[in-house]
Amino acid sequence: MASRPGWHPHPHEDPENRAGADRRTFSGADLFFATPGQEATETGLSVASEGIAASPDGSKLTVLDADYDDGSAVMRTFDLSSGEVTTSEDGMDTSDYGDPVDHLLEMEVEVLGITDESVYARVVQGDYVCDLATGEGRPLGDDEEVPGYGADAKKSPDGSWRIEQGEVLRDTIISAGGEVTPESGTTRWTLSRWVDSDTVLGVAIDGPGQGQEIGSGDSLTLMTCEVPSGACDQIPETTGERIVFPLRTEPSTAISLGPREGS
Repeated sequence: MASRPGWHPHPHEDPENRAGADRRTFSGADLFFATPGQEATETGLSVASEGIAASPDGSKLTVLDADYDDGSAVMRTFDLSSGEVTTSEDGMDTSDYGDPVDHLLEMEVEVLGITDESVYARVVQGDYVCDLATGEGRPLGDDEEVPGYGADAKKSPDGSWRIEQGEVLRDTIISAGGEVTPESGTTRWTLSRWVDSDTVLGVAIDGPGQGQEIGSGDSLTLMTCEVPSGACDQIPETTGERIVFPLRTEPSTAISLGPREGS
């Protein structure tokens, strides 16, 4: 029997499936492109989960890419509509290192955040911000904030609401003006993240289980709930399925709503 429905990481973010889980390196898993109804196509790139990010509008994909043969590194941004690729070497110079290949192998890099216009990344020469359209980059200012970096996933985007997870599977939403209890239509539910400032995403739990325990007889369905009304809509097609969210979605990129082992 399992406890609170976990918001499980995508396999490529599972520490048990990734060497050096505490290090943010360039290399990782092979990257494929796929469009609906078509087979996946190899890109020839190998990237770590921390080194890839999609813009919020879904039009751009940025990856941090290293060549371990010659010790070079670049940032590549793909326009997912036109297929055009923009390459930036800003902040990626390895010429000052005696053994650039060894340095890249030890280097900790990460995409810190991304908007529809810019990507913020920790690269070879420090923290940089690059224009997605031109590839032009510059060092991140000392007092410059990275959009969304370190944000509290339980707090609504406008900061006025917060998910309060209780000891039992009946989470609430609180604000300065009071508390909202989701009208899930089930005796138990859990909340995890915000879709927008008025909509929270969660899981409705139906079945014989009690408290924090989730058993094989319980059914899990994705739902959205509104504030301040508390009205919820279940998404029946998600019951028992594995749901994958956009890249780098917090608090995780996938959840499993499938049957639990045991009784």
